[in-house]
Formats: sequence, structure tokens, C-alpha cells
Amino acid sequence: MNAGLVAQRQGDVNQALADYEAAAAKAPDNVYAHYDLGVIYQQRGATNDAATQYRQALLLDPKFVDALYNMGVLEAPVNPASAVDYYTKDLQVQPTNAAANFNLGVLLIKRGGTTQGYYYLRRGLRLNPALRADIPPGVSVPSTTTTKA
Repeated sequence: MNAGLVAQRQGDVNQALADYEAAAAKAPDNVYAHYDLGVIYQQRGATNDAATQYRQALLLDPKFVDALYNMGVLEAPVNPASAVDYYTKDLQVQPTNAAANFNLGVLLIKRGGTTQGYYYLRRGLRLNPALRADIPPGVSVPSTTTTKA
């Protein structure tokens, strides 16, 4: 794992991938090996492989927020209902995750759940105002009082 982390920090993604694969093969219950493999695969656009690794990490640790969040990101374009589930689980463990709040809000708004959607969107923006630049076209943030989800 350490060799993979060093390689990844140095930008040697191929070596990092090999090191993480070796770590996962040697210790299949190493949640970080699976998570880091998922990150590398996701960066390479191999979303199915990334999802497989994140799911394995979540089997080992169902509350691993980084894997929950990344699964939400992967699922959002292809299965928004699944993405909502992953973001919701992430926020149950880490309610102050600004990006998860923001992304969940956007998904809910796009699916017609505007009251909850605006709640999460506003909360994400309060936690990280820079996310305002990521509001997609067609989604606005009303200035009314926040309602509880």
C-alpha cells in the first residue's frame, strides 16, 4: 500500500495500480487497497472496475464515506436513485460533507423532490460556498427559508 501511495503521489498511476492490485491480492480484506484501486480506475474512466472496487470496500466497511461518495458520483449519471441512496448513506455518517449535500440536493431537485433537494443544496452551499459555481443549468437556489428534510 505504501508503495502505491508513493507512486500515486509521484504521478506514476501505472505503478500505483500495480501496487494496489498486489496489496488487494495479498490482503483481500484491506479496505484501502480496494478503495485506492477504485480511485485509480475512476480516474482512468473505467467506471465498472471502479464501482467493483468501491463495492468491495463497502462490503468490508459499509460506512466508508469516501467510497459511499464516489459511488454516488459514479451512479448519478446512470442510476440517480442509487446515487441518492449512496449520498444519503454518506450523510448519515458524515453530515457535513458539503459535496454530498450539494450533489444530493441537485439530484433530488432534478427528480422532482424540490423541498428536500433545496434543503440539501442550500446546506451544501452553506458548508462550501464555492460549490455555487457548480450549480447546473436549470437548477436555481431559492432564497426562501430552509425547510427540514
